[in-house]
Amino acid sequence: MRPDQCQMDARVALHLPAHRIKLPLQKGNISGAVDGLYVQVDWDDGNRQKITLRSLLSEEESLLVEEQLEKSALEKDGGNLQLQLKVKLNQAAQLIKEASVLASKHSKTIYLDFPDESLPLETALQEAGWHLT
Repeated sequence: MRPDQCQMDARVALHLPAHRIKLPLQKGNISGAVDGLYVQVDWDDGNRQKITLRSLLSEEESLLVEEQLEKSALEKDGGNLQLQLKVKLNQAAQLIKEASVLASKHSKTIYLDFPDESLPLETALQEAGWHLT
């Protein structure tokens, strides 16, 4: 990650060597600048870490890496349906977690405070055969 991409609350992902990368990427938000080489990140899993900028990906970069990894995994596996579903459902789960983190930063909940915004998700789940209570 470049220093000019470093802003408070910017979404970032942990950049690991290719042989250590796994999906979904660990993501969080920049919560403080330590100096020109380091920033503080509050990870979505609740941990806080001082980390070098070169160890981070911007949100846009992380999406590209995830797409490449998913494509590579699908090609390697020969299009295995179970793997394809796992990848897609993991993506959906990660996006829902990120939306929840965003809402909670403003002391809101997705379901109660944003019913219109969550309607497409509920509709998609129902159309896929999920039963919501």
